Amino acid sequence: MKTLRLLLVTALWVTLCTGLCSCVKLDDVDEAELSYFDGDSFQDYGISSKGIECKSSKIDHILNRNHFSGLKDNHLWISTYDRTTKEKLFEWTDTRTFNRKRNVHVGYGEYKDVTASSITTYGTCEKDNGFVVAYSTSFGGEYTEDIILFKHPLGIKEIKPSTSFGVLDWYKESVLIGNCCYTIQGDTLFVVPNYIRITSATIPVSYEEGIYSFYDNQSFNINKNNLKEGKAIWNISVTLPFKIPSNAKTNYSISDRSTKIWKYILNIVYYDGTKKDYTFSINIETGAIIGEELPISYANLKGTWDMTKCYGWEYNGEGAKEDWEEDVTGEYIFFESTHGNGGYFDGSKTNYFASSLDGNRLILENSDWLLGKSITITKLTTTELHITATEASSVENYEMKKR
Repeated sequence: MKTLRLLLVTALWVTLCTGLCSCVKLDDVDEAELSYFDGDSFQDYGISSKGIECKSSKIDHILNRNHFSGLKDNHLWISTYDRTTKEKLFEWTDTRTFNRKRNVHVGYGEYKDVTASSITTYGTCEKDNGFVVAYSTSFGGEYTEDIILFKHPLGIKEIKPSTSFGVLDWYKESVLIGNCCYTIQGDTLFVVPNYIRITSATIPVSYEEGIYSFYDNQSFNINKNNLKEGKAIWNISVTLPFKIPSNAKTNYSISDRSTKIWKYILNIVYYDGTKKDYTFSINIETGAIIGEELPISYANLKGTWDMTKCYGWEYNGEGAKEDWEEDVTGEYIFFESTHGNGGYFDGSKTNYFASSLDGNRLILENSDWLLGKSITITKLTTTELHITATEASSVENYEMKKR
């Protein structure tokens, strides 16, 4: 009799080691003896697995979640937890009786009856008006059925996906599953071309548009794509003003997404434990990089600035105000101390100015440029400089980028 018991326990252990959970009731087996190769233990989350058939546990490493699923009294049960806090994020038990049997085609016109052996959840996503669940039922390894279940106020809709199986929370009451964007009712909004990259790091800004950001090889890359059309709206690369060693750890966050100006923070931890961060902002409509405003000081002003735009207004001979704009492509300015060379033009679109500051007023020494005009610094960041020169009859505006 002892030999028979040993053989039965050994057979059960081999079955569990396949990673699939049998629909046979295991109430008499201590869960501490079970191995969960695809997910965490039920016990770790205070879940009693007794009475749950076809049970399984699946880790979502990207979202740091663990999905538990199975049948409770022949009803589909799914529960999702945060792996760090052990907080329950989602739980649902279907009111419908689960059909464990399938008659599947095995080829050559022949069919076979199969029985469900395990149910595995791959993703859950809650919305204001319902939720979406992606789960898979294995029938003894002979047949697998993938289902996307949409639960909404009017009922339940189930579809069989034709592509990848993850559920990505998307804009308002929509989700992305594989390369399809669905409403919470399970209706297809559009299909994404396969060459457009979508990950959990893609942030939706509308149903059709998303922003994808990543750090790679000393630069921070941000792309805005139209997913429906498969087109890039803009791509930018932010080069860091300092080197980051390859053994440093990096991660980023977006501190504010409430307006069209997003503030990015790149956090760096060096091998010796030293911490550093770099902050910049992006206009998500245009892709323009917006530097942080700096105190107006000579230390922040000195250096070389490339002219990007020159415009203003003046009164014409008839006393009417006229707007104007000038092409300043290729011109740049170098600011140095008042003890340098003074102000001069080197004949090749380069202007050197000895300069000083009085608050936000810029004072150019020994220069005919903007002579007699009051020059004010209206914007100074790590990357941008804007100055305005005014007199009674005209205004000149200059926009520059730091070289």
